[in-house]
Amino acid sequence: MLEAFQASSEEGAPESSGAPQETKPAPSMKRKPKGGLPDVAPEVFAVTFSVLIIGAFFLGRWSAGGAVQAAPETTPASPAGVPPPVGVVSEPLAQRMNPSAPERDIVPAPAPVNETASASPMELHTRAFMDTENLVTLRVIYYGADEQGQRRAYQTAKHLEEMGFPVVTPIVKGDYVYVCVGAAPSKSDPELMRFQRELQLVPGPKPYGKPGDYASAFPYNIDKLIER
Repeated sequence: MLEAFQASSEEGAPESSGAPQETKPAPSMKRKPKGGLPDVAPEVFAVTFSVLIIGAFFLGRWSAGGAVQAAPETTPASPAGVPPPVGVVSEPLAQRMNPSAPERDIVPAPAPVNETASASPMELHTRAFMDTENLVTLRVIYYGADEQGQRRAYQTAKHLEEMGFPVVTPIVKGDYVYVCVGAAPSKSDPELMRFQRELQLVPGPKPYGKPGDYASAFPYNIDKLIER
């Protein structure tokens, strides 16, 4: 019995070679790294990212709007020695732009210059005399072009102006200075002819003036006296 048991044991034992049998290591389990993004479906991640982008855009617009509205409340002061900028700004608008600005910073609009209102009657008649549409004037009297003659010509012009005639500034040409009245397109102009008749009755300046001093006034070509 003992022999039979030993024989059966030897038959069931595996054959062993001298070298130890190589064993394969058991497969290792992959572990998820700690931290990082959780497993989220791509569709959910895209929607969340779009919402964040839109929210950041409107937040920036709101911040910019607040900055634009707050800008007019503070105006940088001008450097020392530099005057404030000059501009035509109405007072209500200037106060809204800078409520703390003093009144001296508000520059009123300059008044329009009316050259016609500021000009003397003699200057206005001289402008009509220079108009190329007027060809004829009344040459009333002339004097020498020296200092005394120019003074007498100006005295006569002022005298005629005070009497209501459209006298022009005395004209110096060559050796003479001329006193002229009126300007018209032709010598047959009714107003010019009326001035000629009235000048025949007007006395000259005092103390030596007498009626008829300007009886020799006659129509004369303007272009012979001046260049226009």
